[in-house]
Amino acid sequence: MDSSRKKARTCTCNVQAEDRLSALPDALIHAIMSFLKAHQVVQTCVLAKRWMHLWRSVPNLDIDLPEFNSKMTEHDRAAKEARYAKFVDFADYLMVHRHQNGTFLDTFRLHVDATHQGRPADAARWVRRGLKCSPRVLHIRCPFQESFFLRAEMPSELRCGPPGSCRLTKLHLLHVSLNHSFAEQISSVCDVLEELELKSCSIWFRKFTSPSLKNLIIDCCRACSNRLSITAPHLVSLHLNLEATYDSVVSVNEMVSLVKASIHNWIDYRGNVAHDNHCELLSSLSNVTSLELLGFPIRLLPDEEPVEFPMFKNLTTLLLDDCELGDKFQLLRHFLQNSPNLERLTVKGCKFSKGSKKGKGKARSKTSSQCQDAVHFSCWKLKYTEIIYKGSDNIGPLVNVLIEVSDRLPKNTLTLTKVEAAV
Repeated sequence: MDSSRKKARTCTCNVQAEDRLSALPDALIHAIMSFLKAHQVVQTCVLAKRWMHLWRSVPNLDIDLPEFNSKMTEHDRAAKEARYAKFVDFADYLMVHRHQNGTFLDTFRLHVDATHQGRPADAARWVRRGLKCSPRVLHIRCPFQESFFLRAEMPSELRCGPPGSCRLTKLHLLHVSLNHSFAEQISSVCDVLEELELKSCSIWFRKFTSPSLKNLIIDCCRACSNRLSITAPHLVSLHLNLEATYDSVVSVNEMVSLVKASIHNWIDYRGNVAHDNHCELLSSLSNVTSLELLGFPIRLLPDEEPVEFPMFKNLTTLLLDDCELGDKFQLLRHFLQNSPNLERLTVKGCKFSKGSKKGKGKARSKTSSQCQDAVHFSCWKLKYTEIIYKGSDNIGPLVNVLIEVSDRLPKNTLTLTKVEAAV
């Protein structure tokens, strides 16, 4: 009886010692690996014999220098340099073997942070090798450089194969320098690109065209040229926030499919409001259903009447944030008169008097004339109006104008929302 129990225990131990990891299908193993950082993916080679080379064909690759150095405790420069040298060796080895595997990447992410001794030249090299694996999604975060002349540049070739072989559908870039070659490659090579996000990048090109792009985000980027033209006939969503020179001209063309747009008025390098063709820019956005304007200055609209303000026949949602409405609410009045399908209006932290010499008393004394100018509107479908203000804001004249409008719109609800001032 004792021998039978011993034999049973031996059988149980043999079952427990069975290599179940090796029995998992490759697709499942790759799916598991896709949630890990690159150096963790390579470390899985010790888990089972069959896992020894599976990291070479993982579909998603995430090379993250800050995460690689997360356990680093050394504070002296020499130790940091030595640690970074190990990361360079690791990343070079990984990218060479990943390319030699011959399989495509679905997603390639690269995060090289300057606080961890990252260098733009190394980042550019890894981007080139990553592109050789034809990823569908590419996320690049390069070291921040105060001088935009020193930022990492995108490779001159985004395609590594015959025409039509570029698989890139999403491209997100942070702290990257983008020259004329980049814009040309987007137009001629990335023929399936649908989403482009540029953050804190240096933009050197003057013209940008994409026949396939649907979503475009240009946020906190510096336009190094005084002219930028964007053409994207299939664009659905646009977010534009540029730091540009005082005389910069930005134009968007052939955006008949555009549904949502968010436009920040840009400032020049000295902090001055940039003077450019804002009316022309608004005209190119006339098909949108949702529009956000941030920091739009009324002085960029012509003073003489009538103003050729565009008709927003599809607009249903409008946000005016920190805009100059004018002493007679010209900007607000233009939208009320030219947005027949407007349903939701939000006015947040906007100014409504020209210059700083007019006091609150004078602003109130003009309320009746302001209302008289503002009651001419065509937005009969307006259902919800909100004024978001700080405690110190004088919103009385604005409230009176919108009450004058609401009196003729029984379905419209006017809401006042008070927010705390930013510290």
